[in-house]
Formats: sequence, C-alpha cells, structure tokens
Amino acid sequence: MHDWNSPEEIQRDAVTLGRLANILFGLYMHEFLCSLRFDWDFFTRKRSLQLYLVPYFVGRYSLMIGLACLFAMHDSSASMYCAILYPITFFTELAAVCASITFGIRT
Repeated sequence: MHDWNSPEEIQRDAVTLGRLANILFGLYMHEFLCSLRFDWDFFTRKRSLQLYLVPYFVGRYSLMIGLACLFAMHDSSASMYCAILYPITFFTELAAVCASITFGIRT
C-alpha cells in the first residue's frame, strides 16, 4: 500500500502543484495581456461601461489575484502555508461565480 503521508510523497505533490501553478499563471497572464486593450478602452472611457460587464471585470481580476497568490505561495519557499489557501480559494471561487453570471447574462 502506498503511504500518502510520507514526506517524499508530500514533497513530490508540492513540486507538482508548484509547476502547475507556474503553467496556469503563465497561460492566464498571456490571455490577460492579449486582451488588455479591451480593458484599456474602458479605463480611458473610449467605451461605455455597461452593467453586464461588471461581473466580467470582477472575475477577470479576481482570478488574476488568486493565481498570483498561488504562484507566490510556491515561489516563496518549499513549505506550504495553509493560511494563504483561503484567499486563493476565495478569489478562484469568486472568479467561477462571476464566469457563471457572465455566461448567464449572455445567454
């Protein structure tokens, strides 16, 4: 039987999660930077802000904050801090809720 609580297994899982965090953060930052012009048009008031875009922007920036926290957690040290998992969970779940709201509004 495999021991899931062994230090070697926990370290292997932490390394895997760190690599996954790097990949997800890199993919999201690529998408974020490619569509930054759309955000810039709202910030410079070239486009008007409609009410249905508020969940889009909240979800977009909350996912960026959640992935940045996940990236920082594994970039800072090898040990895992459980206290930072709460903001990561909050921001990623908020992004999922906002994505569902945006999808519901569009359909």
